[in-house]
Amino acid sequence: MMEVKVEMGSLFKKLSSLLSLLLVFSLVFNFNSVSASEDDPIKLDFGKFYLEVNENGSITPSSKIVDEETVEKAKKEAKKQYTSLPQKIDISETTESNLKKEDNYSPQAVVSYVGLSIGGWLYPSEGKIEHTLTIDEIIGEQPTIIVYGHSLYAGTSRYGSYSQKDIKEGEWAGTQIYVGQSSSKVYQVENTNYWVISANASSAYLGGDIQTASGQTNPFLTNKKASPYPSIQDYHSGIIMTEPSSTTWVPVPEDQRVPWDNKIRGQYITEYINTYGDPGWNWADYDIHHIKPREYGGNNTFSNLMPLIRSTHQQIVNPWWINY
Repeated sequence: MMEVKVEMGSLFKKLSSLLSLLLVFSLVFNFNSVSASEDDPIKLDFGKFYLEVNENGSITPSSKIVDEETVEKAKKEAKKQYTSLPQKIDISETTESNLKKEDNYSPQAVVSYVGLSIGGWLYPSEGKIEHTLTIDEIIGEQPTIIVYGHSLYAGTSRYGSYSQKDIKEGEWAGTQIYVGQSSSKVYQVENTNYWVISANASSAYLGGDIQTASGQTNPFLTNKKASPYPSIQDYHSGIIMTEPSSTTWVPVPEDQRVPWDNKIRGQYITEYINTYGDPGWNWADYDIHHIKPREYGGNNTFSNLMPLIRSTHQQIVNPWWINY
């Protein structure tokens, strides 16, 4: 940290420097906890979608005695309405996840609903992704059956075509329907990919009301170890370490990469200070990171560079790219 000589100015500058040092490390989707190391399991929590019965729906209270034939009919209708997940999906810039994050969901004119949450785990030490579908809420009457499916899709860019890599389908009936009931499947990751988890479900209530619903996450990026791409921002300049536009970049031979030396580094630091002001850092504690690495064809343009604390660069960012 730089030594400053003016008392009040130094205090402000020191605080500014400390804030700038806090390059926030957060993932592009919601974590329930922050990992202690890059290989610790990481919980994914994307949100919920709902199977709803509105006030015009037909429901026989579950407390009423109903013959077995009526129950079986409800089950058959739910299975008939269930749609299996497609082999391919398309994600565009206008595609938004329909999952809700609120804990106090209270839709108008709905008398009963089931909240299903899409989530999972990343296991970087094993190179695996687990995708899950969980009954998170049951309000009002409990359905007789829920037919469900959840699938993991992979794409080579954030927007474009995604292919189904893994799927699990099943049903919960009777006493199997309770808050906390969950279905999960683990997939062995082979390549760096953008991922989307999608789910469909149909429910049947006694009395004939059949509901269908689906949910889909926004894309998230991992390398071939299933380690999530670190989203890092320099809060002095506002520069964000953007995601790679493709997961299929090919390494450039070393002798064809753009050069990098102390002179070019110094020129960047001068341009950074001229553009954003002097952050008061000790630049000796910082690396200059190529957002698109030189190894994959990245250049030395100002927009492709950002300062990173050396430990962040070498312990978080570089290991991710080693397993790209």
